[in-house]
Amino acid sequence: MELFSLHSKVRAIALANLLLDEEGDLQNLDRVKLEYIFIPQGYSDGDITEHFQRVLTSLQTDPELSMLLQSFTFPVFDPKIEEMIATLLDAKEKLTRRHLIWAVLSALLCPLRQRVGSCFATAPAILIHEEQPVQFLKDLRDLLATGKLTRIFGGVEYSVPISPSSGPEDLQMEHTLLKTWEYTLASFVDVKTEFSKWNLYVSLGLHPDEKKGIGELIYTQLETQLNEANEELQKQQIEYEIAYDQVRTTEVLLRNAATEADGRRLRSELQARAYHFQSCEEIRNRWNEKAQNVAHLFSFLIEQIVEKFQEHFQEVYDAGMYEEVQPTPYDDAPAGFRLLYKHGRTHVGSWTFIHNSTEYLQALKEFFLAIEHPVREACEWEEGKDEISKLITAIIHHIGTEEFLLSAFHRMAKAHRVPLQKIPLEQMEKKPWAYTSGGTMPTLLKTYFRREGSLSEEARWVDSPQDLLIFLLDTIKILPPNITDLFQKDPQKRMLMTSPTHAFSLLPGQEFFRKGWEDRGFTYTWVRDEVIQPRTNFYEAIRLEPHEQQLLLQKLNLSINHYGTLSVADFYSKLPSHPKIDAFLYESLPLITPPQAEALFRDLGLKAIAPFKPIFRRELHDLILSHYTSSSKDLHLEVARLMEKKKLAPPRPLLIADTNWSKFYFSFLVNPGTGELEFWRTDKIGLTGAPMREWENFLNGTIKESWGIYLRPYEYTA
Repeated sequence: MELFSLHSKVRAIALANLLLDEEGDLQNLDRVKLEYIFIPQGYSDGDITEHFQRVLTSLQTDPELSMLLQSFTFPVFDPKIEEMIATLLDAKEKLTRRHLIWAVLSALLCPLRQRVGSCFATAPAILIHEEQPVQFLKDLRDLLATGKLTRIFGGVEYSVPISPSSGPEDLQMEHTLLKTWEYTLASFVDVKTEFSKWNLYVSLGLHPDEKKGIGELIYTQLETQLNEANEELQKQQIEYEIAYDQVRTTEVLLRNAATEADGRRLRSELQARAYHFQSCEEIRNRWNEKAQNVAHLFSFLIEQIVEKFQEHFQEVYDAGMYEEVQPTPYDDAPAGFRLLYKHGRTHVGSWTFIHNSTEYLQALKEFFLAIEHPVREACEWEEGKDEISKLITAIIHHIGTEEFLLSAFHRMAKAHRVPLQKIPLEQMEKKPWAYTSGGTMPTLLKTYFRREGSLSEEARWVDSPQDLLIFLLDTIKILPPNITDLFQKDPQKRMLMTSPTHAFSLLPGQEFFRKGWEDRGFTYTWVRDEVIQPRTNFYEAIRLEPHEQQLLLQKLNLSINHYGTLSVADFYSKLPSHPKIDAFLYESLPLITPPQAEALFRDLGLKAIAPFKPIFRRELHDLILSHYTSSSKDLHLEVARLMEKKKLAPPRPLLIADTNWSKFYFSFLVNPGTGELEFWRTDKIGLTGAPMREWENFLNGTIKESWGIYLRPYEYTA
């Protein structure tokens, strides 16, 4: 796993322990001296110490935050949470209030990073965790006390249960409480108020036209009854009409009776025929009422089923589906959502997550058994109550058949427009109980932050990395001062942003980036003169001697003919095209001579023997840092800047965003081989990186999908 996350967790737990007394109350806040810890290749580890400092400052200056932290207490809603905390803290003894506060404080201290395809949730989660710690603790309080997060706005309640997973098994070395909150947050991305939009709804086949679905079964059985009722109604209508004609005929005869005896006879006959007519009318009306009730029973029963399904089931984000969606490293996978069955209970700890067809079918059977009585009670047609019981019995029997499950997969494939593969059905990505969906960050933001209106966004597609950079700078330039002032005051202040496949945080306050949008001149000119030209000039000035070329080729395990001294561009043109070669050249150049290295050691006051042959830039950086274990300063950053000042490193990249991924930021830099401005992922200090070739088609205009910036941070502030 990524060492950054492990270091973050271990250090956060240790620091949280130090900050609490035996009772679990805060102590030592003003006496703790934070140091930067140096480990091999931990170029972005300074972020850990800086996050610690921000949290400590907030605890000292925000009384609500410290009071909220101290308010955590047992019991928690589920013993499984206690087990999680005990494992997290490696606690062997019985958990106390101190353990709970220790776990919560360590979650607040631990930087949050993305490890699965959850960018739509991780980007907002990082922002909340970093900038809105009070809201983060309120969420944790609700999760630990009730097992769910709830938002009410627009008269509608949205609740999501605690995540069933804190990530795949190989991620369990991360801070499980923090990751559980992140993945619970992710369920807000797929809240649906209409059951017809549920994955489960599709699988059931509630429409009568869906072959082998529940709707077809109900409709077919009711159609048979309706036909019988209509047939009998037609017979009774004929009887009614005959009886009516007989009454009218007898009335006419009575009016024209010739004798009193005929009158008495006809009056008696009329009375009998009127009674018969009334009886025929009542029978006809009963059959008419039954036909109408049978006709309405389908819609009534479907409405009841739909209503009850939303009470008994829910679809939530499941980070444990990471392996099922098989993402590429830097393109986020679709989010995985899983069906859960609530068993008619309100306690989240008693809910069951469905993982296979057996559990799916069993949950459906239990559901229909559970709703039979309340649906019968809701039916005002007395005779219909028994019909409902018969139909539910038929549904339960149908659910147990192989044809129902197969038809459910057919409906899933049709709805998601994917072929029904000739593989075991349970290996399909779209299943009735688990599916993938492209999570959208705006849905999550609007639900979590209770926003009924649209979010303010500026979006467009780009045709080059330079076009993207100009778009970003121009967009921030036109923002009002009440927004840009935030970034000038706090370099770490975030704006949410999306590429066509990823959600992340823009960092307009980063020093070099800020200079770009603060400049009042033409943006294109600033990018050319301040970003592209200095870096192009740096690499054009480098000449690689044959022995230096040989050093590079040995590292690359390549062999080419030597042509004497070469420029970087000429040397690059003889190499195979591969992102790893681009990354290697960026990290290695320029090669640093022994005299240059010796002078750098003197400037640093480092009493060590300098290398006796040319050394790569990154190797020299690592060699210098190997002589330190900790410091009150970020020596990774200081050494990188000193090397840049002495022309032993290229001008730093233009860092513009937090990727969400461990160690990496998004940056613009000039590729040493091509001399072109490119979009890369780099570490914080700009020592290592790699081109974002995975997104090349989104950067060169081949695929015209938009990059977007959510312009008003107050729209996603609690």
